[in-house]
Amino acid sequence: MGRRPDSAIFFTNRTPVGVDNECHRKYTAQGLAAEKTGRVVRRRVWIAGIAVLLASASSAAEHLYAWVASGEAERVEVLDLTTGEILTGFDLDVAPTHLSLTPDLEYLYVSCRGDGQTRVLRPFTGNPVKRLPYVHPVFSAHDSVHYYAPGLGGVFRYEVDGYNFEQLAYLPDTQNSYAYAVSADARWFVYAQRFVDWRGQGITDAPVYERVTVCNLEQSTGQHVTLGAEPLCVAISPRGDYAAVGCANGEISLIALGEDPAVTRTEELADPVRFVGFTPDGGEILFTSRDSVFATRTGYPDEPPESFELQSIQLGGAEIVDGAVASDGSLVVVDRAGTLSLVNLEEKKVPLSLAVEPGTNDIVVALVDDAGL
Repeated sequence: MGRRPDSAIFFTNRTPVGVDNECHRKYTAQGLAAEKTGRVVRRRVWIAGIAVLLASASSAAEHLYAWVASGEAERVEVLDLTTGEILTGFDLDVAPTHLSLTPDLEYLYVSCRGDGQTRVLRPFTGNPVKRLPYVHPVFSAHDSVHYYAPGLGGVFRYEVDGYNFEQLAYLPDTQNSYAYAVSADARWFVYAQRFVDWRGQGITDAPVYERVTVCNLEQSTGQHVTLGAEPLCVAISPRGDYAAVGCANGEISLIALGEDPAVTRTEELADPVRFVGFTPDGGEILFTSRDSVFATRTGYPDEPPESFELQSIQLGGAEIVDGAVASDGSLVVVDRAGTLSLVNLEEKKVPLSLAVEPGTNDIVVALVDDAGL
C-alpha cells in the first residue's frame, strides 16, 4: 500500500503511535460529527431535489387543453387553458360539426356534415392521418382501439386503426341520430334522434323525436324511453348507473340504467339545454341553459326533492352552445359569440375567459402531461 499523504486527515478507532489519547479522542469525535453533518446536509439536498422534480412533473401533468370547432371559420383551434394561450389552429375546407379524441390522444376526429366526411388528424399538429365516411365516434373510458356509433339497423363498434366493425345492438330505427354517449365500461349506449336539415332542402314536415334509446351492448338490446320533449344532448355517468338528457323545452331528465330504464327525476328550466355532463365521481349533473351553468346532485330516487339544491352561475354572455368536463372536474363552456370560459362552480367564479372563433359548435378537453408530448 502507498503511504497516506501527510496533509490528509484520517479518523480511525486506534490511537496512532506518539499521539496523545485525549487529543486523538477530541479530533476523532469532531471528525465523526462533521461526517454525520455532511451526510444530513447531502440527504436534505437530495430530498429537496427530488421534491423539485416531483413538483415539476406534477405541474407538467396539470395542463388542460381544449380543442374548439368553429363552423363559421371552418377551423379547429387548440388552446392551453393552464397558460391561457391559443396554441395553434387547423384550417379546413368545410365546417366542422363534431370533435372526438381518442383516450390516448393519438387522434382527433373532426366530423363534417357538409361533405359527409370525417377527418382524422393528429391533435397537436393537425397533420392528416386519413378520411372516413361521416361518423361521429364516441369512446369508452380507456379503450383507444375502438369507437362506437349508431349505424343502419343498430349500434356498432369500429376499429380505430382498421376497417373492421361489429354490430352490438340491433334496432330498426337509428336514423337522424343526433347526440349519443357510451358508458365508461362500454356496457351502455344512449342515443337521441333529431332531424336537422343539414343539406338545406327546406323540409317542413320533419319528424320530431321526443325520446332517447337506451342500449345494453352486452345483451344486444335497446329500449325507447319517452321524454315528452325533443332531446338535444346526452351524457352517461362515470359509474354507468344514470344517463342525463337535456331537452329543447328546458327539461333535464335523469334516467336510471338497468333492465327497465326509466326517468327517475326531472329538472325544469325556461330555455333549451345545450350541454349536459357529470362530475368525474358521478355525484353531480352539470348542464347549461342560455348564458348560465347549473349543477345539482345526482342523488337517488328515494331522496326528498329538497335535497337536490340547484346551484347556478350566470356568465352574462351569449347562449352557451357546448361544454366539456375534464377528468379533474374542470368545466369548460363556449358560447355562440366565441367566448370560452373555465368555470369554477364551487366558488361561482370564472378564472379564465378566452376569445375563440365565433360560430363555435363543439368542444373537447383533456388533461395532458406536457413531458410526454
